[in-house]
Amino acid sequence: MHALLLLALLALPARALALGNVQAVVRNGVLEVTGDEEANVFRIAASGPGTAVVSVFEGTTVNDGLTAVTLSGVSSLRIDTGAGDDRVELLQLDLPQTSR
Repeated sequence: MHALLLLALLALPARALALGNVQAVVRNGVLEVTGDEEANVFRIAASGPGTAVVSVFEGTTVNDGLTAVTLSGVSSLRIDTGAGDDRVELLQLDLPQTSR
């Protein structure tokens, strides 16, 4: 019986297991990360001057995908996590301007 359950879970599309989605875009130098009403879990980390990587965990997706997104031209940051029970980690960001 356990083998049947495992096969059924593996057959589900990745989005069916996801716990929310965050959208990450750069507009006029501002990295805008917007969550939804689900429990989003994500990290924003530096990846060189003006470059950030948004990684997702625990089933959260970024820009509707499961792989990390690298964005360039970043000079400031704006995060709106939405209404969920979210967890956000910021790593080694050195931005001249950061807004909420």
